[in-house]
Amino acid sequence: MNSSSVQVQLESLAKLQEIDRQVDHLQKKKSDLPTAIKELDQKLEALTLDEAKKSAEKTEVEKLFKQTQAAIEINQDRMNRAAQRLEQMENQTTFMAANKEVEQLKKLASDLDVQKAAHLAQQYALNMACKEIEEKKSALLSERQATLEKFSEEEGVLNQDIQQLQAGRNGFIAQVDRGTLARYDRIRSARAGLGIVPAAQGRCMGCNVLIPPQMYNQLHRSQEVMSCPSCARILFIPKIQ
Repeated sequence: MNSSSVQVQLESLAKLQEIDRQVDHLQKKKSDLPTAIKELDQKLEALTLDEAKKSAEKTEVEKLFKQTQAAIEINQDRMNRAAQRLEQMENQTTFMAANKEVEQLKKLASDLDVQKAAHLAQQYALNMACKEIEEKKSALLSERQATLEKFSEEEGVLNQDIQQLQAGRNGFIAQVDRGTLARYDRIRSARAGLGIVPAAQGRCMGCNVLIPPQMYNQLHRSQEVMSCPSCARILFIPKIQ
């Protein structure tokens, strides 16, 4: 392979890598776009779970409220009957026993009223919590739709930019033989997106390791495509501007 051919390939690879790195950057931006959607979906999922939990609590409180209300009605009926019996009592002993029963039923009625009030307060708090969750979900859904529209627009722009870069990439690919191109792609994939790096002042600019002097001299002659003995990246000598 003559030096002119090697130099053209190395220069083409260097240009190719510039484009590839731009494409990598745009692809990264593109992959980051759905992050906002994912975050909103996570918030919506958390709210949905909280909503289900609050709904279950509401069902339980409503059940307890109905039980308490039924107990109040039963206790009221017992109080009415006990009061009637009390009016008919003539014996002091039975009167005292009946009166004690009435007092106990009144105490139970008071306790049940407190329970009922507590259940009503719980119901109110849970209804307000559910309303707040619904409002938050509605706001998040609106935000998600707006974000999705923005994402679609930005994705379209990024896709256009990537297509333009890839079209320009094809021109440089034509200047590199298949074996060297495959070698470049393989190294770039393994070495953080850098398949070809400059050599300067006797060092590889990819890993900063000193290159053997004889090899460094050969690089200047551009007679073959050479790689750094340390990091395996393809090396080239930059043109002096």
